[in-house]
Amino acid sequence: MYSNILVPLDANRQDDYWQKSPLQQAIEIGGAGASIHLMTAIPFHWMHGFYPDIHKHALVKESKAKLEAIMENECPSNIDVDICVDEGGAISSDILKIADELSVDAIVMATHMPMVRDYLLGSHASHVALHAQCSVFVVRTTACSKILVPVDTNYESDEWLEEPLQLACEMAQRFQASMTVVSIIPDLLLRTGNGQLDSVVNRARDKLDAIVAKYCPGDLHIDVNVIQGGICQEILRAVKEQSIDLVIMASHGPVLKDYVIGSNAAYVALHAPCSVFVIRDES
Repeated sequence: MYSNILVPLDANRQDDYWQKSPLQQAIEIGGAGASIHLMTAIPFHWMHGFYPDIHKHALVKESKAKLEAIMENECPSNIDVDICVDEGGAISSDILKIADELSVDAIVMATHMPMVRDYLLGSHASHVALHAQCSVFVVRTTACSKILVPVDTNYESDEWLEEPLQLACEMAQRFQASMTVVSIIPDLLLRTGNGQLDSVVNRARDKLDAIVAKYCPGDLHIDVNVIQGGICQEILRAVKEQSIDLVIMASHGPVLKDYVIGSNAAYVALHAPCSVFVIRDES
């Protein structure tokens, strides 16, 4: 599925979740022949003046040794793995910089459940999901029993939906997970009147059925649904009500308006209590 994957890790955390979970997911979506880059970022910019250089060198050496131990213990021999310890800037900025330098096609990173401070400042994961030029897999749980795929049927072309739908189908088959594909009619269209609204809902349902039939295997059971309301709010509501483990959603490349108001994908990545895989549309 992906051949060149960046896995940012926090080398200072000892629990398996923060180290093994994203690496395992990267191996799953990469498979044999994939190149995986393990990295950790040390934010020396806020340590300036507090740590003498000898302590900084020791910290870099220790972090590199931890990554090497993870690589040796957790990575199969048929996968090409290298490590990187980046020093200097903000963590999310360092991740984006390394991703661009290595021309990766996916970033896989663990994050905690959403907390109050994230809603005020934004988490590293949502910042990366918003600004990355490649797909981003935000890992919050290793479970994969219920998959949700939000689909926008308002575009004339549906080719950009092929990758997220096929990935969701592969993961549903591999983990024997249930899969739901949903299209959300935005609030703005709710003001068109009941007659027009019924027509909009029916057209969306017909197009959604056609998209699922086009890109998903016929022998895989998939629930298809059309919902009315705010896009992000309805995705998060479905996640909660259906106990979703994984959201897979397509997103365009970052554009100027996203930096001002945020994209739907980054908002869901920040607020969802489950893992979120943002598939970046390269076109």
